[in-house]
Amino acid sequence: MKKLNNTIQNLFTKPDRSDWRVVKFGDIAQNISERVDPSMTDAKIYVGLEHLDPDSIHIRRYGTPSDVKGVKLRVYKGDIIFGKRRAYQRKASIAEFDGICSAHAMVIRANPAEIDPDFFPFFIHSDAFMSRAIDISEGSLSPTIKWKILEQQEFSIPPKYIQKKLSEILWSTDKLETSYHNQYDNLLKTQNALATEFIQEPNDKDFFSLGDIISIEKGLTYSSTDYTDSSSGVPMINLNCFEKFGGFNLDGIKYYGGEYKQKHLVNPGDVIIAVTDITRNGDVVGYPVISPQLAEKVVLSMDCCKLIPNSDSISSNFLYYLLKTNWAHNYLYAHSNGTTVLHLDMQSLPKLKIPKIPIGQQQKIAGRLSEFDKAILQTNDLLNNIKSMRQTILNNSL
Repeated sequence: MKKLNNTIQNLFTKPDRSDWRVVKFGDIAQNISERVDPSMTDAKIYVGLEHLDPDSIHIRRYGTPSDVKGVKLRVYKGDIIFGKRRAYQRKASIAEFDGICSAHAMVIRANPAEIDPDFFPFFIHSDAFMSRAIDISEGSLSPTIKWKILEQQEFSIPPKYIQKKLSEILWSTDKLETSYHNQYDNLLKTQNALATEFIQEPNDKDFFSLGDIISIEKGLTYSSTDYTDSSSGVPMINLNCFEKFGGFNLDGIKYYGGEYKQKHLVNPGDVIIAVTDITRNGDVVGYPVISPQLAEKVVLSMDCCKLIPNSDSISSNFLYYLLKTNWAHNYLYAHSNGTTVLHLDMQSLPKLKIPKIPIGQQQKIAGRLSEFDKAILQTNDLLNNIKSMRQTILNNSL
């Protein structure tokens, strides 16, 4: 892979680009603005901005038209659903189905006469395009792109024979990334299944209530104006730090420049759960992460809460794996409300029943389950390396 990366970088950083063309975005893409009422469509799939993953060309989750109201956009297989609101989130994915999507998105379709459709999704994810999209966004709280401005933007693109070579390489890296992504999900699911096997749901007589043995502290309330950079703010653990089925995503860290209290600080090793979920499938809500060593001070956002054992009856590591069990997650998911966004009922959290297991046995169970963590971490590192390599190839080619 390293050799391939170097070859591509050398190939596409040559100064002679005499056969490249400067084109307007409106020449290489169309804006498909076919509006539809969700209650009047035969579509089976609805895609909101919450279903799009940053820096991913794939849609791995979605809802149904019955989930939403108001005018939406029709999308057809092969179209790109691009988040025109808050473009800095870099959400642009290929629809592999016919359906509808949020009107806060822009449905764009490649013009095959001007650009290779196989190359187009990657072009949209290039820094050249995304940086321009951010620059032309209008508004402060929820910056949005207008098509009439986007279509006039000029970009330098390679000839089609280079686009074809690039797309072949980029789709190969995407195939490898998808393989690692599936492996990562399977490892998490297996770990959660084993946790469910090792930690049985308690009966109605022999249990603790979670609120009796831990303290619960919710994160701080903030606004987008509190965001800053790493040089002037403190790391903030937020909803983007949660992987599906539990697990910490370092790329989700944001930096916070506002005021906070001592109770909002997080220590390494703290157990944190998501109390909000935009997936609707419950892939995140109630699932735990362990806070890593990030900085001297780390704060917690309002979408999360930390669970601090205040009794010798439970250890933090055991609590972490307990919250990964299917029965614990089913309880928390069942007590989460909302239509497009789920919110955990904080009154139900302290009532979660915890089995009475001796601390020594807890440590043995946690030890066995932790053996999966190394494989999960290694797979995640490989996944991130593939993503980084693809982005480097893409950016050095444009």
